[in-house]
Amino acid sequence: MGLAALLMSQPIVAQEAFYVSTNGCDTNKGTKASPVKSLHKAKELIKASTGKDTAYVYVEAGTYTMGSPLVFDTEDTRPTVIKGAGMDQTILSGGVEVTGWKPWENGIWRAKVPQADQYGFTFEQLR
Repeated sequence: MGLAALLMSQPIVAQEAFYVSTNGCDTNKGTKASPVKSLHKAKELIKASTGKDTAYVYVEAGTYTMGSPLVFDTEDTRPTVIKGAGMDQTILSGGVEVTGWKPWENGIWRAKVPQADQYGFTFEQLR
């Protein structure tokens, strides 16, 4: 049997892909033309899909602030690959931007961190 015949006899499996973009919207379908905005939503779409093969999540360049960890547990049995799309940098950040700095006293500046109450954390570092 020739190589061409062997290759033609193999089943072709379509790759199921989901797309995430900083310009996306979590009410979108997660397609390349209609990407979602968060990895959490992409994970929901994967869970709701009927596919069983590996799911691919392509994350476009940009910074994605994660309000909570992206957790895969025993209910998430489908293999999933998450990768940056393109050559530019994709950043997944668990940090919170602190703004509204004001001079206080003796050269010290201060700012409120209202997100700390919302997310139930205290911070130890500024970067």
